[in-house]
Amino acid sequence: MENRNLISLHGCAKVLLFIFAIQYTYAQCPNDNNFSFTDTLSSTEDFDEDYHYNIYPGQYAVAHVVEGESYLIGTCLSYFGDNDINMSLYSEEDGSLQGYNDDACGELPELIYKATFTGTLRILLDEAGCIDPIEITAAPGDDIIQPNEINGYHLELVLLPSDYKLYDGQAIEDYVLKFLSDQDSIFMVLSDTYEEIERDTVLNSTEFIYTIEEMEDRFYLLDIICNNSTWKVLFKNPDYEGDEG
Repeated sequence: MENRNLISLHGCAKVLLFIFAIQYTYAQCPNDNNFSFTDTLSSTEDFDEDYHYNIYPGQYAVAHVVEGESYLIGTCLSYFGDNDINMSLYSEEDGSLQGYNDDACGELPELIYKATFTGTLRILLDEAGCIDPIEITAAPGDDIIQPNEINGYHLELVLLPSDYKLYDGQAIEDYVLKFLSDQDSIFMVLSDTYEEIERDTVLNSTEFIYTIEEMEDRFYLLDIICNNSTWKVLFKNPDYEGDEG
């Protein structure tokens, strides 16, 4: 499926955007959920994914994070998404709020989190309104319905390359990146496998438009190289739905 995403680059001398947007919150759910009894999530290599499927609203999972590293955390690749789900992040070390998201993809949450500490992060899922934590119990003689890949939310943790900064600016069409420079600029586009897709040069221009014809990978790395500076930008495919098959 062809997916056009306009990227307007105004060079490299000055960036006109907050290139790394850490999604701290204007609202969040309280740190009162039940532990989901899952293994600790961990990702130690760029674009390496760790995940599990057994998270329900009212529960929390834990992940090991390293201070200064950036992670994608979310549920966007879940098999279903009929409910409006909120996600709150808390430090297990001191209970401090670390992040919150609602409705990043439909009614499911996802965010890019830059760790402020090294240790254990709680990832809470709640339904809209932060309803009371659920208890997975059953009446005598009834079977407990355990979470699994069919009826649980797919919660994932992905480590992102630290030398690339996420673009999270204002959306025009799909996404637009803006830079200023009157220098000659060279930019390379890489996929999340670090395979170079193409390379182009813009000569002494204050404005140009580059179009990605097809976006099959989840992330694209843009290296914009000028005479006196280099910008490394992480571009997230807004329509990524997971690998087929």
